Amino acid sequence: MPAVRQWFKNPELVQHAFGVIADEKKLLKMAREYVREIFELSLEILAIELPDGSMTGFVNYVTRHDREFYAVVGIIIGDGTHRYRGLGTEAMNLALYYLFYCVGVDRVELDTAQFNTPAQKCFYKCGFVKYGEKTDINMMDGELIHKYLMKLYRSDFGNTLQERFPEKPVIKGEITLDKDWD
Repeated sequence: MPAVRQWFKNPELVQHAFGVIADEKKLLKMAREYVREIFELSLEILAIELPDGSMTGFVNYVTRHDREFYAVVGIIIGDGTHRYRGLGTEAMNLALYYLFYCVGVDRVELDTAQFNTPAQKCFYKCGFVKYGEKTDINMMDGELIHKYLMKLYRSDFGNTLQERFPEKPVIKGEITLDKDWD
């Protein structure tokens, strides 16, 4: 997908997406590897489309099982002209609806770089709570990456469903749910 490849040529986007502060060459190498993974591994991806049908970003996720069935998510708003306008919050809320009520996960988790305050603001608006911190080592240069760990449970999301979505959301390709929309 040419748009995705183009987005990941932007070092600022890569820095925020991966939570890494590094020189441009290292950031772009990370981005190339990530884009390769997207296409080779066929990660679960939900496109963020504008009303004109153009794609401006995506939410990727992977489901896992431990004591609960859960998903780990990430979000990218690739086109910089659409950042800082609430689109990420809207897209994440739709992705959460999809994951909780279509896929059936019990919770959704994510991590975000400590310096990425715009993403944290989005996640807090969506109802995520911080439950920890971690420090990873960037395998490309050995630098430390400091991240916040966040999660949201279906029950907490469901408690605010009517205020998030006054009408049932429409998701392309959505299968009709057994649950009535009240």
